[in-house]
Amino acid sequence: METPSFIKKYRFTDGVLRHGFPGYLKTPVVRWIYDIMQACHFLVDNRNSISDMELCLSQKFHSLIQVEFREEFPMEFNAAISHVFSDTDRALVFIQILLSHGGNYDTGMPTRPTFGTLLEYYLSQGGSAYAVTLDRYKWNLIERVPEIIQKEAEVATSDNDNLMIAWKSCYGISPDYNETVRQCQNVLEELLKDKYLPNDKVTQLGRMIGNIIQNDNLQMEFHGDSVLEREDNKVLLKLIRRIPNFRGMHTAGTGKTPNKEEALFILSTTIYFWNLHRENSETVS
Repeated sequence: METPSFIKKYRFTDGVLRHGFPGYLKTPVVRWIYDIMQACHFLVDNRNSISDMELCLSQKFHSLIQVEFREEFPMEFNAAISHVFSDTDRALVFIQILLSHGGNYDTGMPTRPTFGTLLEYYLSQGGSAYAVTLDRYKWNLIERVPEIIQKEAEVATSDNDNLMIAWKSCYGISPDYNETVRQCQNVLEELLKDKYLPNDKVTQLGRMIGNIIQNDNLQMEFHGDSVLEREDNKVLLKLIRRIPNFRGMHTAGTGKTPNKEEALFILSTTIYFWNLHRENSETVS
């Protein structure tokens, strides 16, 4: 929203994102649900029949969502909407189902947005913690990332396939934090091997970090390393030293299973570490 430069009250940033669906956001989202369900022929209008329910879900769609959710859904539209929004997780999955069926449909509005782009407009303008993305013709509802983190990650995730997988597994609608850590471990192992230990047969991340720390003749080289004293040259390794302790790629043993906050830290740290080395990727002799 554009506001006069002297107005502060309504100058919003994406630093604070809203989870759930507060009233001001729920209203356009419910209207979006109604419109996309009409476009997908998921609604039946009974106003000209003897049915007590004026607007209800189609039999086919009603059966579909009851199977998907493994619970009973009201048949009447307004009752179904109340049921959907009584639980945020249910609402998110319900919206994802609609996106999967009709996200590419034309809304019929003057600017011709698809239902996917229209929903993203509502969510982004409303400061929602959820975002709509298009990946290979498939619309996905994901967790929105603050702009500053998104910009930091753009180059890394576009240039490195492992980081892209880590990013999607962390911020997707069905996060897999073990997969996030596994991909980050792969990125760090490859980077340290190629950059600092090209002739070392050790491939385990923890052992590589230890070998670099213990080698007094090896100095790390990365973007901006000149601001550090020589004895502090390997301070970056403290950020990643405990990453091998997490289960990640290890399907057995005592590795720790990461929670959301830990996976986010590992992903952000790996991207930061990768970006610092991106412009200085020559092998250290």
